[in-house]
Amino acid sequence: MELSRPSSRDPDEKVGVSSDALKIAGPEETPGPFSSAGTRLEGLRYPFMLKLAGVFLVVMIIAGILGFVVDVAGFAARLAFFVCLIGLAVTLAARALRKS
Repeated sequence: MELSRPSSRDPDEKVGVSSDALKIAGPEETPGPFSSAGTRLEGLRYPFMLKLAGVFLVVMIIAGILGFVVDVAGFAARLAFFVCLIGLAVTLAARALRKS
């Protein structure tokens, strides 16, 4: 990607990106699945690593959500266990009082 530089004579001339750098892949250049042709990643050194980092970020977010769901499910299971334990104790106490 080449940048045009202003000349030292004209202070009003603006710096811009050349038209070659803005070219988008046409039908004759079909980019592959890991190609960066026609994208903003064209000038970067490791576009594949950025895509891989994006995939890992999505996996981390999904794993975090599932981990939270598992934590909530674990809490609900513990709560249900203690409710059943208290119910068992009350039932045994009621039976013991009925017999005596």
